[in-house]
Amino acid sequence: MSDLIPGNQKHLTLDNRVFIEKSLDNKLPFKEIAKYLCKDPTTISKEVKRHRALTPRNDFVSPNHCVHRG
Repeated sequence: MSDLIPGNQKHLTLDNRVFIEKSLDNKLPFKEIAKYLCKDPTTISKEVKRHRALTPRNDFVSPNHCVHRG
């Protein structure tokens, strides 16, 4: 852990997680998010990796939306 990060903050709060989500939507790097939250960047990356929700891809849906395709 970095010497610049004070205390032994073991848990991320809900507010921290919401901030991480909004920051990722704004394409901020983990390092910038970590600096704002006073956490180590690996903590942020592990949190994202642990709690990400992937959207399922449905490859069986035809991209052809024509009325007469059938």
